Amino acid sequence: MPRDSIFDRALVDDDDRNFEQQMEDLGVKVVKPKVTWYKTMTQRSGKVGLKDKISLTKNCLTLGGQAVEKIGADSLLNFGLYEKKDKKYIAIQASKKEGLRLSKTKANSYRVSSKALAIWLLEQGMPLGKYVLREVKGGWLAIPEGGGGK
Repeated sequence: MPRDSIFDRALVDDDDRNFEQQMEDLGVKVVKPKVTWYKTMTQRSGKVGLKDKISLTKNCLTLGGQAVEKIGADSLLNFGLYEKKDKKYIAIQASKKEGLRLSKTKANSYRVSSKALAIWLLEQGMPLGKYVLREVKGGWLAIPEGGGGK
């Protein structure tokens, strides 16, 4: 059958098998590469996030949304080191006049973006990681997750 244009289908084009089926019929083994994709966290929900905890990194102190609800998002925070029975904790006190300001992150948590504070806490022996927030008289204590501090 002659073609009138290049867009006309030839008789050979009527094969309804896919590529893998055609190769199988010819005895050719098709080897597919295995691809594993990284799943990005576009939204923090469910079990993800700090919630009522605090996280100390080398660069800053991050507070979960529930922790900020306890403390107050508009509060200025003063930080200290609380030592009792050879254990260390981060002491936090809210103030309306002086202290470090919280800034909201894209992930709906809050951050005290003071690298100097993070470095100071690390120099005092506080470990990197998550802390549980406990309310005490006059403020809050951040207790290292899994027990006491160093």
